This record gives sequence, structure tokens and C-alpha cells, in this order.
Amino acid sequence: MAIPNGGAALTAHVLEINAGGLTNDDFAEVTSYDSSSALPFHTIDAAVDGLVYGMIYKLRYRAENALGPGGYSDIVLVALTAVPSAPATPVREISGSTETSIAVSWESMQPDPALEGNSITGYRLYAAREKSNIYSLVFDGIGFPQIKRAVVSGLMPGDLYDFKVSASNFNGEGQ
Repeated sequence: MAIPNGGAALTAHVLEINAGGLTNDDFAEVTSYDSSSALPFHTIDAAVDGLVYGMIYKLRYRAENALGPGGYSDIVLVALTAVPSAPATPVREISGSTETSIAVSWESMQPDPALEGNSITGYRLYAAREKSNIYSLVFDGIGFPQIKRAVVSGLMPGDLYDFKVSASNFNGEGQ
């Protein structure tokens, strides 16, 4: 149920961030402004705000009007990191391969384990008939970062296939 605000205009805004980490619930103000502020925005920047590359942060926001401050927004999780680069080219394994299936494995990514936003959350394997350059997802291992091997079945005997693998982290899938 919405709390009536009497139609009062917003007079102040506050953006807060936690000190880093999924389990940390200590928030600190990043910025605030009121109706008299010249610039009603703030860009969060690692160099200015002391953020650590690779860490996951929580953000929350609230507004205020003549009746007082409102409740906090839902918490938004953000990681100060890029999506992972592509792992090395996957390789065919003889063991597990047949006339209509190919066993494929790839090297794991090794990001800095102290930076939780960089942690690999899983891999996806794509296959394309040779030279078609049209890749289809044949294995989705998101949520299972320890799996670095898949058997792709239902292939046509005599056809050649290309494979590529991508890694994912908190921010999503890399190339």
C-alpha cells in the first residue's frame, strides 16, 4: 500500500553504498542533494570514491519531501569489473567422442579470488558447422564453474564443427 505524501514535491535525495561485499550491510552516503543543489547527480568513480576493482557493492536510494524521508529503494548489486575475456580455444578429447558426438574441454579462468565480482560463475559452449559462423549454444554451465568439459551429441557423421567457449562472472557473459 502506498503511503500518501500529500502531493509534496521531493526536496532531497540520498544515494548510499555499502563498504563492499555481499554480506556487508553497513551503508555510507555516497552523495545527496536537495532542491537547492546546482548539480542533482553523482557519478560513482573508483578513483574518487575509493571503490575497489572486482568488488561487489550494494546501492540504495531514498527521497525526502516536506513530510520527511521515504523508505529506501530495493538494493541494487553492482560489480566494479568487466565481463571475463574469452577462455582459450576448447579442444576435442578422444575419450568420450564417437561418430556422432564430440567431447570438448577447456581451460578454467583464474581471476583473483579475493575479488568476488571477478569470480567465474560458469561457462557456455557454442558449436557451429565449419565455416558457417553461425554458433548455437550446446552447453550452458552457468552456476557450475567447476564444469569445464561437455559432450556434444547428435552431430552429423563426416561434418566438421567449430567450437568456442565463453565465461561468465557477476556482470554477465564475456565473449
